[in-house]
Amino acid sequence: MALLQFLCTQLVSKLLSGLVFLISALVTANIGTDVAHVTALNDDGLYTVGDKIDIVVRFNSIISVDGQPELLLAVPGKTIKARYIDSRGYNSLIFRYTVEEGHFSTDLSYDGRQALLLNGGSITNVLGELVNVRLPGPGGDHSLSFNKNIRIDGASAARALLDTETRPRD
Repeated sequence: MALLQFLCTQLVSKLLSGLVFLISALVTANIGTDVAHVTALNDDGLYTVGDKIDIVVRFNSIISVDGQPELLLAVPGKTIKARYIDSRGYNSLIFRYTVEEGHFSTDLSYDGRQALLLNGGSITNVLGELVNVRLPGPGGDHSLSFNKNIRIDGASAARALLDTETRPRD
């Protein structure tokens, strides 16, 4: 009898937590699904040629992705694409950027509020409605450059070695 009571309690608990989760998702979806913030999984710091940076675009509700979205990143004089690699935790997209030779930035950012491209695909909420993919303004609250201090030095390995060899010694 105690085992049956324990199992029933566990079942009711699981059902209630699932119901709360679903109601929360539906309420958020009815308000509108928007980008909540953009960050990176990487630590703050300097990244060089070949380093990978994983950028997270998090929404305020559960989403579903159809297709291969891209995120346009801004490095002075260039716009580069970070490729979509994963949806994590039901409400986030993860994009990967690999530092290449010639890329430099003192604070990595995306290329404007419209930098999340759907490429013919779609991102929808739990009700099947298209979500707002407008990003927080670069440098503003909740943006990549606000949340992280990621510096890019895309000097070639050969040039970096040459610079250290020709630098005057004290």
